[in-house]
Amino acid sequence: MSGETLWNLYRQGISQIETNPDEAIRLLAEGSAKAEELGDTYYKVLLDHWQLQAMILYKHDFNAANKLAIKAAIDARAPVYRNYQEYICIQQDLILVYQGIDPIGYAPEIKEAIDLMLDSTTPTMQCHHCLKQTLVQYHIDKGEIEQANKYAMDYFIGTENRYYHRSFAAAMQCQLAHWQEDYDAVLSYAQIGITASENRTWTHYWLELKAWEMLALQKLGQPDQASINYKLITQELSYIRAVLNHRFYYAVLAYHEACDDLQTAISHWDNYLTHLENAGEHYWHFLAYLEQIRLLKQIDLPISASVEACKSIADNMRSREQMLTKLDQVLTN
Repeated sequence: MSGETLWNLYRQGISQIETNPDEAIRLLAEGSAKAEELGDTYYKVLLDHWQLQAMILYKHDFNAANKLAIKAAIDARAPVYRNYQEYICIQQDLILVYQGIDPIGYAPEIKEAIDLMLDSTTPTMQCHHCLKQTLVQYHIDKGEIEQANKYAMDYFIGTENRYYHRSFAAAMQCQLAHWQEDYDAVLSYAQIGITASENRTWTHYWLELKAWEMLALQKLGQPDQASINYKLITQELSYIRAVLNHRFYYAVLAYHEACDDLQTAISHWDNYLTHLENAGEHYWHFLAYLEQIRLLKQIDLPISASVEACKSIADNMRSREQMLTKLDQVLTN
């Protein structure tokens, strides 16, 4: 099998990562296995990286991603891989897995991988933008919002001519501006990100940014335009099989709440929880049940099942005590 065949498996996998992540993962795994047989270290690490991207960002299968990420990260630290950019990418994949499973419990491992990225990147490298993205989420997970804002702005400023990172950086800015209830800023960043994402076929990120734009329009007194966004989003969702990221679901939830439509908000959130079921993404699964408790309390619906779900998830996390403290805070508010 030639390098051309491995390249074709890579390209076929990447082309289906949004529309059919299961098939993308199958093709990328096939390529990785063939690369290992051939002793082609470059394609091995490249295909492992994109297999992990498909598992983490598009299928949200953290059970499978956890096993592969640990093995790939250890393998990629061998000297033969050090000259490949994907060596750094694999470290970020490991961080993404830990951030989905338990960013508090795995904080030492996350910091170790961040330090490896810091030691291996320069400001001119594509990976330097991935590092900044990682640092934003690292500080959000630690509750260090001032630091997160600093890195988010630094990340955004450096992405003007890099469409993928521009979209992602704009989405992060939308989230941070939403927490500050600055909806003029949410609208501005969303529209910058939408323009960037339209330069490539990144429906995944376009949908999230349209959701942030929708929320901002509703908050800024433009409900008709917001409603148009909602219809567009609903239509586009029917074309892809990928699971959208957490910021998307939170933006749509905030929109329904801004419309005073708690029943639709709860239905939307139930759909999100279905996606998280058995995915191994314990941290976000726990937070999603916390959010469900908050919603149910507003209309005096039973919360006992959600409380028990939180406790069950926390039992599988290193940061069990910290998670249960979060649960107690929601229950007493």
